[in-house]
Amino acid sequence: MKIQLALDDISIGKAHCLLKSLGDYIDIIELGTPLLMRHGADIITRFKEKYAEKEILADSKIVDAGQMEAEVFFEKGADIITVLGGCSDQTFIGAQQTTSNYSGKIMVDLIDVPNKVQRVKQLYKLGCQQICLHRPSDLTGKANRELVDRSLIDSNIKVAVAGGINPNNLLLILSYGVDILVIGSAITTSKDPVHTIKKINKIISAYQ
Repeated sequence: MKIQLALDDISIGKAHCLLKSLGDYIDIIELGTPLLMRHGADIITRFKEKYAEKEILADSKIVDAGQMEAEVFFEKGADIITVLGGCSDQTFIGAQQTTSNYSGKIMVDLIDVPNKVQRVKQLYKLGCQQICLHRPSDLTGKANRELVDRSLIDSNIKVAVAGGINPNNLLLILSYGVDILVIGSAITTSKDPVHTIKKINKIISAYQ
């Protein structure tokens, strides 16, 4: 299982401080949409150069012009980009075709997609290899209806889960069968991020 640290509403300085102390526990560094909007795509290059041993995910949330927009983020050094599951098949195909030129990967974000299982089946036929079951941040505190039965999703597809994950609900999340845990504010706003990530790792180890 991989842990993806989502850097969203955070300063660049704090992001680097967190990564300095948490680097050994993190597999994927997510440069969140707010961070990309504030600092531009060039920030991807800066993080990739500094953390070359980590996978860098740009939360691009592509929903149109798949090939052109995917190229922008891959050219800057992203290893993984996100495409919204509600986009057209042609948009996904365009982005997917771009991956081979950069040895990149796509994670399809299923935020607000009504019939997730059906959409995943459609995307899998088009080459989808990773999905993210994502609870919108505006719904934090409400029941997480984004989770789906893992047995309904092809075993070849990697499943990430994002949105309000913390030590208190982690066991529930793990019970759905997860390949990638996307954790943001539980760590970035913690008074002791190292303690929090160690607690998360302890729960994961006990569950496996």
